[in-house]
Amino acid sequence: MSSSVLPPATEFLALNRIAAVVSVLEELAEASGVGAQEQALLSLQASRLQEEMELIELHLRAQILIGTISTRLLNVPLAALESGLYESLRELGEMTGVQRAYVFLLSEDGERLAQAYEWVEDGVAAHDFEQMRGVSVDAFPWSMEQFRCGQTVVVSDPDTLPERAVGERGACATLTIGSYINMPLYCDQKVLGWLGFDAVGASRSWSLLERQLMEIARDVFVAAIQRKRREELVFREHELRHRIASANILAAGLAHEINNPLAFVVGNLGYLAELLPEVVSEPRQRETVLRVLADANEGAERVDRIVGDLRLLSSGARADHEMVDVGQVVEATLRIAQNQLRHRARVQCSLEEGLRVRASSSQLGQILLNLIINAAKAIPEGHFDAHCIDVRAFSRGVRACIEVRDTGCGIAEEVLPRIFDPFFTTREVGDGMGVGLALCHHLVTSLDGKIEVQSHVDVGTAVCVELPRPAEDTARDASEQRPRLLVVDDEPRIGDMVTRFLDGFEAVLARNGREAVERLASCGAFDVIICDVMMPELGGVDVYEFVRQRYPGMERRIVFISGGSLSSETDDFLRALPNALVRKPFMPRDLRAAVADLRSVS
Repeated sequence: MSSSVLPPATEFLALNRIAAVVSVLEELAEASGVGAQEQALLSLQASRLQEEMELIELHLRAQILIGTISTRLLNVPLAALESGLYESLRELGEMTGVQRAYVFLLSEDGERLAQAYEWVEDGVAAHDFEQMRGVSVDAFPWSMEQFRCGQTVVVSDPDTLPERAVGERGACATLTIGSYINMPLYCDQKVLGWLGFDAVGASRSWSLLERQLMEIARDVFVAAIQRKRREELVFREHELRHRIASANILAAGLAHEINNPLAFVVGNLGYLAELLPEVVSEPRQRETVLRVLADANEGAERVDRIVGDLRLLSSGARADHEMVDVGQVVEATLRIAQNQLRHRARVQCSLEEGLRVRASSSQLGQILLNLIINAAKAIPEGHFDAHCIDVRAFSRGVRACIEVRDTGCGIAEEVLPRIFDPFFTTREVGDGMGVGLALCHHLVTSLDGKIEVQSHVDVGTAVCVELPRPAEDTARDASEQRPRLLVVDDEPRIGDMVTRFLDGFEAVLARNGREAVERLASCGAFDVIICDVMMPELGGVDVYEFVRQRYPGMERRIVFISGGSLSSETDDFLRALPNALVRKPFMPRDLRAAVADLRSVS
């Protein structure tokens, strides 16, 4: 080991005293008049003390080095942290007598090499990290398997590597590695990367002290890397907030600047329309000019709507919370996002009138815009008729619910737990920073709400945002509230007829069993469910089973209707239930009687 790091004065004095004792013993052993046996004994004692002194010195140097590295990496400003990592690797490499010391870090998803810090001895080749950047960890399957089990990889001779360690063998040959140690950087049950030490050329073994020094250094490196990432995250979040605030101010200013020239255009178009009969006498020419003016006026009105939407969505530059009409913000956001949506999917919109939350229009608009753009990007262009984005806003008790549902590619199950992590993204480089859902989560939480995501690959994604409704709105609802009815029938006219028969209910329609399950999952409990038995996508029996499992007790509120012959299995199932079965065609009194019986029992 190198002697470049000196111990502090107190320990150095202790070592000097041991050295003095060794010197005295050596002098006694060489003195005349001392017998051969005594000389041999004194020499042996001097040799043992010398070994102990060297071992103590090594331990002291190791402790001091760890203290130096810890102080450097855990206390320096973020700007100096990277240079501190390089300096620490140099000191570790020199003290352990290796020719190469390095830290490799993985990408956020743990699938690729993303970053490296390395020290090499003069004249020794370094890793070609520019070529290695972005390489999949599958190139080193054996090492990654050890790392994921929390195991350190110790290789004294590359020839002893297992056959499946092809990548490791290749690296050893390219970099003339005789021995190496790779220690996983492990945090929260996740491999961040690894700390490595290479002995170039000849093989060598690693002492217990060297292993201990490397392990302690590894823990310090993990803490430093975590600190670096936390501080970078805070900085990037601050930068993102600043950019959003700047964008809001810019949008507000843009809306203001457009308004004046727009007023000239609209006013003059109207004036031209008034003057036209006096200026153009020929009827056909007058009709043509009127059409042109109407088109121009329509274009100006569209610009006016866009300016209004910009003003609405940028009003939160002040971030003042006020009563916000959810439907108004949804409609404005959809118009802003229209260019992203037009070639990808049909948009269906269902908005409860008068639904309000206490927020800022800008915050709510940012949440919705992120969700709608995400839904659009999950759907490839060119398949407009095959895809749909469904945006709904409705009340659920004391909460206002905003749901964005798409039929896009969906999110893999293993990715779902990380979708709200800042800067986590599965998209290609340049197609988003991975901040959209993280920002949504932050904004929703700041409004005392919650956001939930359900997704299935190749099926689609549903995101539901719940925000508290104003107390005065929920109090009014309680006084005006009507019982809730879910009508499930694949024939729309039957569904409309049932809602007319039961006009005292607040009705929700579902066109098939699958849609009924979605409505139940998003809207919660219903007082009565009228459900057709035979439907193409999930029948009445399937709906019954879903309700029984998801909302125990609510299955007793189902009234079945049927217009066709039932299979013996379905018939037996329904006969075993206490629920009413109303046969089509039926009169209003038949259905009302079944519902009245059901409500009297429940």
